[in-house]
Amino acid sequence: MTRLGLIGAGAIAQTYVEAVERVDDMAITAICDTNARIRESAAERLGCTAYASADDMLQSEELDGIVVTTPPLHHLCIAKAALERGVPVLCEKPLTVDSTAAVEMIASAQVSGVALAMASKFRYVADIVKARALIDSGIVGEIMLVENLFAAPVDMSARWNSDAGISGGGVLIDNGTHSVEIIRYLAGPIRRVRAVTETFKAGLPVEDTAILFAECDSGARGHAEVSWTLAKKSPNFVTVYGSKGVIEIGWQESRYKRDTDPDWTVFGKGYDKIGAFKANLEDFRTAIAGGAMRTTIADALASVRVIEAAYASANGDSWRDVSGEPGLKAVTGSGKTMRGK
Repeated sequence: MTRLGLIGAGAIAQTYVEAVERVDDMAITAICDTNARIRESAAERLGCTAYASADDMLQSEELDGIVVTTPPLHHLCIAKAALERGVPVLCEKPLTVDSTAAVEMIASAQVSGVALAMASKFRYVADIVKARALIDSGIVGEIMLVENLFAAPVDMSARWNSDAGISGGGVLIDNGTHSVEIIRYLAGPIRRVRAVTETFKAGLPVEDTAILFAECDSGARGHAEVSWTLAKKSPNFVTVYGSKGVIEIGWQESRYKRDTDPDWTVFGKGYDKIGAFKANLEDFRTAIAGGAMRTTIADALASVRVIEAAYASANGDSWRDVSGEPGLKAVTGSGKTMRGK
């Protein structure tokens, strides 16, 4: 049985609870949240012990790993506390609010020698994994552009997501982190980035809309639009344009069409959120046991650096270089995922 501690019992934590219930021989055996009502309610559902602080949980429980779902500002201190005790960590995105904190977290994992990973649900969506296989097969030729759209109205005015001191920014670091992960997974490492941000909702202290442009080492381009305010409806959230065809990854159906094909070929049933979380947790268990995860710590640091560069670009109205991902090898050696116990 893989025993997990869940730190943070908010909305995203409920998805982890549902996903863990679908994983064989895995259970949440302890939960932590600063809100007494929320943590006690979650503990009652799970039949586990509730804690008001992460330190109390880590000192009192025998855990095989923890899942961190707190606001991003707290990721570093919680992860370090667990890693220093030899407890593997799966941390919700973004890994940290900036690259300095990310390097510090990774260094702590290197010293402890246990697994550290950033949760990256879209790398575990079955249709995205299938799309990656289609790309690798060459069926749509050389990849020229990966487009991503996450735009739907959601009121963030009373949530921590719109407090830059806690979240690290607005929609760009929130939804945009997913966009970066999708582009990097399908088109490869990003070497430079440019972003434009806008706040349409009056009184919101952070950007609620952003457009991100990326240039990858492969020569492919990335284009993402993210918004908490605009309702840009589309059946697809990712479109991959190749030199010989197109791949569409949709909410309800995914398909591809080569230039020579008369019709589309359906290859998937769309976005399965719980299924993606389940696959991510199963991969984390692999890392706990000493294996390598699909999402490496190099991916996590690169994600933080790209978003950081995107904000610098938005403020300076210019492209920002993120090639080479400096600092990674100095921290992780080979750049591979931190291994489990």
